[in-house]
Amino acid sequence: MSCPPDADWPALAADLITPARRDELLAHAVTCDDCGPLLRAAIHDIAVEPSGEEQAVIAGLASASPAWQRKMARRLARKRWVWLPDFEPAPAWGLAMAGVLVALASTWGYLRWNQGRPERWLAQAYAQQRPFDFRIPGSGHGPVRQQRGPAVNPPIELREAEAAIARELADNPDNPRWLALRGRAELLGWDAESAIATLTRALELKPDDPALLADLGVAYALRAEAANRVVDYGPAIEQLSRAIQSKPDFAEAVFNRAIVYERMFVLGEAIRDWDRYLSLDSSGSWAQEARERRAAIEQMLKKRKQALDQVTSEPAALLARIARGDRVDPEIYYDIAVAEWLPLLDNVEHGRALGALSDLMQRRHGDPWLRNTLSAPRAQSRLQGLQALSAAVKANLADENEKSLASSREALSLLRSAGDHAGALRAGVEEVYALRRMFSADCLDRAGAVAHEAMRREYLWILGQTLVESGICHAALGDVGGAERYQTRHRPAQPRRVPCPRFTRPGHAGQRARQ
Repeated sequence: MSCPPDADWPALAADLITPARRDELLAHAVTCDDCGPLLRAAIHDIAVEPSGEEQAVIAGLASASPAWQRKMARRLARKRWVWLPDFEPAPAWGLAMAGVLVALASTWGYLRWNQGRPERWLAQAYAQQRPFDFRIPGSGHGPVRQQRGPAVNPPIELREAEAAIARELADNPDNPRWLALRGRAELLGWDAESAIATLTRALELKPDDPALLADLGVAYALRAEAANRVVDYGPAIEQLSRAIQSKPDFAEAVFNRAIVYERMFVLGEAIRDWDRYLSLDSSGSWAQEARERRAAIEQMLKKRKQALDQVTSEPAALLARIARGDRVDPEIYYDIAVAEWLPLLDNVEHGRALGALSDLMQRRHGDPWLRNTLSAPRAQSRLQGLQALSAAVKANLADENEKSLASSREALSLLRSAGDHAGALRAGVEEVYALRRMFSADCLDRAGAVAHEAMRREYLWILGQTLVESGICHAALGDVGGAERYQTRHRPAQPRRVPCPRFTRPGHAGQRARQ
């Protein structure tokens, strides 16, 4: 065959060609007096002189052993050269040519080892100063650094990896491997915004890659935490779910999705993911952390039950707790207020309890929803709407989702016609929940409409609940890119913190909590 273009040898040395073309070029280099030296020079040009520690690692490679090289040379010398089928080398010449090939293979082995150093540096930097709860593939276990955000003195391995990645991307700006590494380095530096942009670009070049999807999911979760934007947990769940769907045994992605579910207080899904993780990784430090996190959720559920045991549908009990100065979480009373008290609004005691609850939500979270619905016009159609809303909440809590869907839509129509727009929006929450549990694609559009209106009116409980449902709905329906499109459409110009419910849709005493 004629000699390849000179530009092919640096590309081979940099591992920027297909495996088939690589084998073809290596075969040619062994038999060509002109191209063999070109390959050696290209490898020499890009190789970094290894440190003493790295030389020890290289010396431990099988291909670096003189005995291995002699044995491999003898084996190759006895073979016919498949790229020269009519040529049978003399034993001495064949042994010499085989020695050249083994030398190239040894150099190639070092090259590939050297090329993998940025991945190792990033994994070492993570283990030394673990910056967040989430995992990155191939990393060792370590305690989470207490300082949130970028490290004041980042590990030298991170700086070295960033420098190596920058050099490679200067020459190959659209290489998905180096973009993936830059995105991972940006994650370690808590630069979630840049990581999202970098990893999105890498996915455009290498669609549906599980590692890229998983890292992008972590990037969204980090932005949710850094900017107090629970809105970003939706795309985090979506990207991690896509990674797991593509690679079901992707233990790190399962680990990270479990943590995101914890953040969203979707505790049932979090427990299921921790169980799934432990089925993939049952021993070692990461498995121990998974067990501890699962146990913490079980404890949280126990506390939830204890809190719910104190909650009754009697308005006098809430008023007494407030009078005693007890710490009261108004969120856990919301379903009771809607299901039991609002239809009896004209009753004096129920009215007092609802007023006290609305004051708590306003003071604690700046959420005026209940205050606004209490001040809506009193009309017969409004009472009928509140009764339908009560039926929708009770039906969803009992997993009677088709019944809830019908009741929530009835409530929506009646409350709108009565001028109770706040109550109508709460009916929209029940509609979204029922649609999501029924795996209906309509939940996506309805969640967007409800969240947009809740954001405009600053109904933060409704907004937080709808964002949770929207993220789960996107992931469950496999709507590729849907969560990000939704975030783009409904992102506020000045985002403010949205308090997720302390207990996600807990229900009232004696009834099963939603998961």
